[in-house]
Amino acid sequence: MLPEKTCVSCGKRFTLLPTKPGLANTCPQCSAPQVESESIERKARKKRQKTTNELIADAERKVRRNAKMRELILGESDAPDRR
Repeated sequence: MLPEKTCVSCGKRFTLLPTKPGLANTCPQCSAPQVESESIERKARKKRQKTTNELIADAERKVRRNAKMRELILGESDAPDRR
């Protein structure tokens, strides 16, 4: 048997389902706008994080590429011999 709760926002009674989005003390209608705004914020944070990680990875890739090009062109190696 699933518990019945009373919404703190509108006072309606609702059945608390395990798949209900939002808070446990608000009905699905009242918590829907809150869940949407949270998901938009989460996506924006995730996008910024992904962009930062990509920039770091690109910078590291560029450093490795430049070192390899320097080694090929000038015959120099920063790394010790691997023999």
